[in-house]
Amino acid sequence: MRSLSFLFATLFVLTATVASAQCGLFFSEYAEGSSNNKYLEIYNPTSEAIALSDYAIASVGNAPTTLGVHEYWNTFSDGATIAAGDVYVWANGGSGAEIIAETDQTGNAYFNGDDGYALVFGTEEDYTFIDIVGNFEGDPGTGWEVAGTSNATANHTLVRKGGVNAGVGYDWASAAGTDADDSQWIVYDQNEWSYLGSHVWTGTCGAAVLGCTNENATNYNGAATEDDGSCTFDNACNVEGVVVTTGSLYFSPADLSIEPGTTVVWENVGGTHNANGTTDTQTGESFMNPEDFYFSSVVGSAEGVCIGSHTFNVPGFYTYDCSVGSHAANGMVATITVGQGGCTEPAAPNYNEAADYNDGTCLEVTATPIATIQEGQLTDVYTGVTVVTNGVITAVFGSLVSMQDGQGQYSGIWMYGPNVPVAVGDQVEVTGTVSEYNGLTQLTGVSILIEAQNAALPTAEVLTSGTVSDEVWEGVLVQVTGDVSNEDLGYGEWGMDDTSGQCVVDDRGYDAIATGFVLMGNTWQVTGPLDYAYGAFKIQPRSEADALLYGCTNSGAANYNAVAGIDNGTCEYTGEACSIFFSEFSEGSGNNKYLEIYNPTASAVFLSQYTLGNCSNGCDTPDDPFVSNQFDYFTFNFPFDATIAPGGTYIVAHGSADSTILSVADMTYTYLSNGDDTFGLFELTATDTLMVDLIGEIGADPGSGWEIAGTTNATQNHTVVRKEWVYAGNGGDWAMSAGTNAIDSEWIVLDQNDFTDLAMHTFSGGCSASTAGCTDPFAV
Repeated sequence: MRSLSFLFATLFVLTATVASAQCGLFFSEYAEGSSNNKYLEIYNPTSEAIALSDYAIASVGNAPTTLGVHEYWNTFSDGATIAAGDVYVWANGGSGAEIIAETDQTGNAYFNGDDGYALVFGTEEDYTFIDIVGNFEGDPGTGWEVAGTSNATANHTLVRKGGVNAGVGYDWASAAGTDADDSQWIVYDQNEWSYLGSHVWTGTCGAAVLGCTNENATNYNGAATEDDGSCTFDNACNVEGVVVTTGSLYFSPADLSIEPGTTVVWENVGGTHNANGTTDTQTGESFMNPEDFYFSSVVGSAEGVCIGSHTFNVPGFYTYDCSVGSHAANGMVATITVGQGGCTEPAAPNYNEAADYNDGTCLEVTATPIATIQEGQLTDVYTGVTVVTNGVITAVFGSLVSMQDGQGQYSGIWMYGPNVPVAVGDQVEVTGTVSEYNGLTQLTGVSILIEAQNAALPTAEVLTSGTVSDEVWEGVLVQVTGDVSNEDLGYGEWGMDDTSGQCVVDDRGYDAIATGFVLMGNTWQVTGPLDYAYGAFKIQPRSEADALLYGCTNSGAANYNAVAGIDNGTCEYTGEACSIFFSEFSEGSGNNKYLEIYNPTASAVFLSQYTLGNCSNGCDTPDDPFVSNQFDYFTFNFPFDATIAPGGTYIVAHGSADSTILSVADMTYTYLSNGDDTFGLFELTATDTLMVDLIGEIGADPGSGWEIAGTTNATQNHTVVRKEWVYAGNGGDWAMSAGTNAIDSEWIVLDQNDFTDLAMHTFSGGCSASTAGCTDPFAV
């Protein structure tokens, strides 16, 4: 159970020095301004600097999950201090420049007037309230009343009066007061920042009154403000604590129950005895106590002799004995119960919130699916309930994390916790309390077991802009494509619309607005978990990869856009005119032979305007004046309706090739290369036959094959692929195309039977102008 201490105005502790014993840190200013203009200012009235390493700001959102207990824990930056007479400003990072200029640290300052914020000292598990604005006792509505002003903590600036010396601990009512006279605060209009950055203090820190300040001591001094170590106590050890008396073979009381932090004093009034809380004298085995204690034996007297004292800070059940002689065997065994036992597993059905230690009575915990939690929250079934659930981490935004279990509606949820130690792709089991933060269902106070890492993420749900903003997709990875409909909604948000309705994109993980291309009409594809805040659903892209602009992605184009992530076919080029060309050919084993033709243009090409010619083992009449006669065979015909789509390929394969080839082939042809056979691609015009591309030389038999890129006989027993920058055929200049090495060649030589590039071709070349238009020679 979390241990909380309440510090009231009449107790002046946790101060900096002896000379300023009744002064301490306190909130000197509070602002709940418009939009994100929110901050807390802390003042140090002492004469020494105070380090903030042991302080924190604890808070609740609206109605807390557990009344009186914080939901959020905000630590101060490493090394943070407040100089004597100075202030420390903690503000929302989205505050205006005037506030940020005075800010020492930004954080989760998201209060709206009905959220309690406290300055505390200690750890998240055990702390003392130093000062507070509001309380942790439930939602007050719009805000709390201060100095007789209704809802003063909403839409106002509060400044502490100059005579206040210290915080009120948890006693908010005494600070708020009932009117302008008895309140510690002055209420100003909203957005009043003129007092920010300093505090006018008129109080005094008088000299300390030394003496014994412990009310349980025999010499308690009610007038003392600082303890001088002079306290005395009515027991043999002169220590404040609960006394256990030992005598003739007994401990009294033999069974003691105390609160954690209590000191037990053993006092011997007769005989020789000790207190042994380590090893069982009778069995020789450890007592297995939560912590060990042992005190040597002493001889007692009627006045009492001190055996020793121990402060029990660790809750649990303790057993101890007297290890002198046979005392333990004769019954000198006792127990101490520190705190209350019970089930401390929050997700267990018999969880006992009041328990200080787990006594082993927890019933089996059953995991609750995320979808069950989300659907239950439609009627707040799980609010305040601690659950165990499973999923994979889909996004990490600092202290806010999304996780998802499977696909579909209600499959995602958010969880909140400072420095949650997870990464995207972690498969986790999460124990946390279900809460609603400004309408967002989330798990808080989480503990996490990482079951696996690098798990596959669920596929983003592809939705329209008009349907994504729905409770069913909260916390789920979603994807929307649409045009920018609002360039700046404020706070890093912008709108997009695919004509079905606007949705909102936020900048928690990636600021697309900073690219300069969130402009009206530009098309974006955005992926990320769906968030909800300030009355609106928002897609939260996690990184640059989640916000993809449509545009020209070809770096060789005149209108190339380096920000664009998806090509929309608008690239414009200033290069040469493009034409179809041989993009690949293969002389594989057996009949695994094919030719691939690629169309780099923006229009379909009708192959009825083209033909192929080939020579077998050299060309017989290479010197004939007509190119069609230079080839041994010039009878090839493409099918009448054959076309190549823009950016597409056309494959001519041997009819007995492997099924891998034939499954993507567009037609078959028996007479394909053995490595020493020349092939030409020709365009047929009304008046001429034009050489478009050539593989091999028009001439004598080369032997086994032709050299390409420095590889001997590359046209035999190889697959050869055209480089991606080639935009047209070689027009018959085979030597230029083949090149002399891997640098100057237009081709890449691969091993035989490498068909990995078949039916696809990577093209990065540029075409000077649009080739759009009718290319069907039979059209009217």
